Parts: sequence; C-alpha cells; structure tokens
Amino acid sequence: MNFQESTYKQWGKGIQEDIADGAKSVIAQGLADGSKVCIYGVSFGGYSAMMNPILNPGMYKCAIAYSGVYDINADSNKKDASKQFRSYWSRTRGDDATQTEQSPLTHIDKLDVPILLIHGKSDHNVDFAQFQMAEAALKKAGKTYEVLVKADEGHGFYKPQDVEEAFRRMQAFLLKYNPPN
Repeated sequence: MNFQESTYKQWGKGIQEDIADGAKSVIAQGLADGSKVCIYGVSFGGYSAMMNPILNPGMYKCAIAYSGVYDINADSNKKDASKQFRSYWSRTRGDDATQTEQSPLTHIDKLDVPILLIHGKSDHNVDFAQFQMAEAALKKAGKTYEVLVKADEGHGFYKPQDVEEAFRRMQAFLLKYNPPN
C-alpha cells in the first residue's frame, strides 16, 4: 500500500491523528506554546480545522475553517458529481456509515473551541450548502462561532479587497480568542 492509499477512508481518523501528532511534536520540541495553539485550514484543511478539535478536546484555543467539507455524505452525493467522482469518493471516503462517522457535523456537540467559518457563495468545489449546514449546526448546538461569506467568491477568495478582509478577520479572531501574553 502506498502513502496515498493509506489515507483512504481515514479522513476523520489517521489523517487527523497525523495532524495532531504534528502539533504535539512542535509543542514537545518547544517550538510552539501548547496553551496558544489554534488550527486553520482551507478545503480539506477546513474540514480538519473543525474535525481536529472535536477529536482532540482541549488541544486548541480556536479554529478557522475556510471552504471546508463538514458533512462528507452530502459532499459525496452532490447531484452534479460525475460517476467517476462518486466512484473515487466511495473508494477514498468509504461507505455512508464511514462518512457519517467521520463528518464533523455528526459530532458538533464535542467542538470545544470558537470557530471562524469562511466561504464563498460561488464555490464550485465545496458547495456553499456545506457552510450553511455547519452554521445551522453550530447555532443549534449553541457553539461560539463567527462567519465571513462573500457572494461572488469561490473556493478561496481572489479579489484583493476580499483577501485583505479575510486576513483582517482572521487576525481579529485569533487576537480575540488567543491573545498574546
């Protein structure tokens, strides 16, 4: 089995363990203050930014999830997905039960950090519905969260003013929930 195949059906398990192990390693080496760690990611990284704190309670101070997948089943069963994509997702993401178990929205009650969700409404890679489901679940669970949505941006922001706003919002979020000593 090669490295890529070793990640199949491991979105919410082995891959997340690797991410957490990386954070623990830099903390153990004194390269990061363990009481000041936040997680940030885009696309699959956005998924990880929500899932990793769920799997590792108390490890992070906050999370920033940008254009992430939060319900793997909904993403895998997109109506406009080709037969090839569906086959690939089945092989790499697993069956419906595996996808449900490894979806952050299944475990939203375990999220113990404030989270900033960023998404473009014109995202054709990760449907805006993923953001909507995440926001509804966070609200229903009474979680602390903030959002930044741009109507005319896609899978990542490209307009200079939107990129600048996203970075300003991320900075403000980090300073609010993880201020410097």
